[in-house]
Amino acid sequence: MVGMALRVDRQACSNVVVQTAEPDAGATSDVLPLPPRLPALIILHQEKSTPGRIGHWLRTNGFPLDIRRPRFGDPLPTTLADHSCAVIFGGPMSANDPDDFIRLETDWIDVPLREKKPFPGDSALCGRLSQRRAQRSH
Repeated sequence: MVGMALRVDRQACSNVVVQTAEPDAGATSDVLPLPPRLPALIILHQEKSTPGRIGHWLRTNGFPLDIRRPRFGDPLPTTLADHSCAVIFGGPMSANDPDDFIRLETDWIDVPLREKKPFPGDSALCGRLSQRRAQRSH
C-alpha cells in the first residue's frame, strides 16, 4: 500500500508537495503547482497610495492584486466572481462626504456581501461605509 501526504509549501504558497512512501522503497516527492489564485480587489483613494503590508502579505501568499482607485475614475466590478476578496483602504475623506465615489463605494458594498466574499476593511472608512449602507437598507 502506498502512503501519501500533502504538504503546502507556505513560503511560496504556490505549490503542493506530494510525498509517497512504500514500505520497501524510499520516499519520493513531487511538486505539483496549485491552480492560480484569484486576485484580491484592492480599493485605494489616493494617486500614490499602495496596499502596503496587506498587499505584501497577499502577494507573498499567491494572490495577485487588482488595484482600483474609484476616486480617480476606476470602475468597480459588478461581481467578485473573478476575485478572491475585496479590501477597502482609507484615505483623507469621510464616509459622510458628498463625493460621487463615496456613494458609489457605499452602494458597491452590496457586491461582496451578496456574494459572501471575504471583505476585510483596512480602515475605519470601510466600517463607516458599511454602516451607512446598512442604514440605507432599512
